Amino acid sequence: MNRNFVVSLILLFILIVIIATGCNQAKTSIARDISLMETITESKNSINVSVDPRIELLSIVQILSNYPEKFPTLITKEKFDYKDKVMDYFSEFKEHKAIKTLEGMMPDFSYDVPPGLMLFMDKNFNVREDVELTEYIIERADGKNNINELFESLKEFCIDTNFIDFFNDNSNYYNRIINSTLELIPSDCNIIEDLEEYYGMKQKSYNVVLVSLYGNGAFGPNIDTKEDDTEIYSVLGCIGIDMMDLPMFGGWSFFTGLQQHEFSHSFINPITDKNYNLAYSYEELFIPIKGKMRSMAYTNWGTCLNEHIIRALTSRFAYHEDNLDGIRALEMEKETGFIYVETLFNKLEEYENNRDKYSTIEDFYPELLKSLDEFMDKN
Repeated sequence: MNRNFVVSLILLFILIVIIATGCNQAKTSIARDISLMETITESKNSINVSVDPRIELLSIVQILSNYPEKFPTLITKEKFDYKDKVMDYFSEFKEHKAIKTLEGMMPDFSYDVPPGLMLFMDKNFNVREDVELTEYIIERADGKNNINELFESLKEFCIDTNFIDFFNDNSNYYNRIINSTLELIPSDCNIIEDLEEYYGMKQKSYNVVLVSLYGNGAFGPNIDTKEDDTEIYSVLGCIGIDMMDLPMFGGWSFFTGLQQHEFSHSFINPITDKNYNLAYSYEELFIPIKGKMRSMAYTNWGTCLNEHIIRALTSRFAYHEDNLDGIRALEMEKETGFIYVETLFNKLEEYENNRDKYSTIEDFYPELLKSLDEFMDKN
């Protein structure tokens, strides 16, 4: 064979390898710059109801991991078509880095923290430029390095599984559950206006995020932006399956009460944080109910206090609609273990009757806590 011909073949082969490598690198570069799609959202009476691809992606990683075993109530046990599609499509990725990264962050990285963290993430898998991570999130994730590693592994999972194609292919399903949930929002009253009037405060936005793979329950995170606006969220899980094989997120009264509860967290929790020293001067009240509260994931006095206040508030809201319903709600909270709720419930009447003096719930907060003095005396 002619030597020049052989040399030419070798050079041609090398050129082809270089071009192929360059193409692969270009493809990898494009893939690494992948962005999630926009949230699917519809609105009614100032409430945005959505399916958020960030939390949908997270929930798929969670259901593939040992999260359902460690926290059996947090992932739905219901059987329905969409869940089957998820398992069929993603099951081969159970050993993916994202799964292992998530499992390595448990058990502290659980309950409200994982979906709450996703709301701080932009569609490019970075922390949003208009927000700063909270100390609460950072602590529960055991540091910013873990958060960055999780974001990067979720990005790789998104690329490796073609999650974007899966999400787009199921957009009709997401719109169906959004529209069925919109029907739960009453047309003749406005939950948001009622809350803002009662609290004397306004927030930037009110968002209900539907998560089909989550279990019966809700989380109420809020995001403070650098512009001093607050986005408040209610992240809802599936409570059952309807006749159309679609997850349900509550009946009318359940949905209304849940939004009052979850949205109230975004009014009350920051007030407790601002009054940290005052709030924790009552910390010894946690001692007699510590076991009961921790069994419900209220692991410290701050979260326990917030739950007491919010359950007193939602009982007041029910009481104003129907006195008997309000009393029943209050009794249920007491039976659940919230032993200070009745005192707070009664004290809130003073706030309601003196709005000229207390224009916001924040103004009344120190007075509200004073009602707990009677229990301090007993201890």
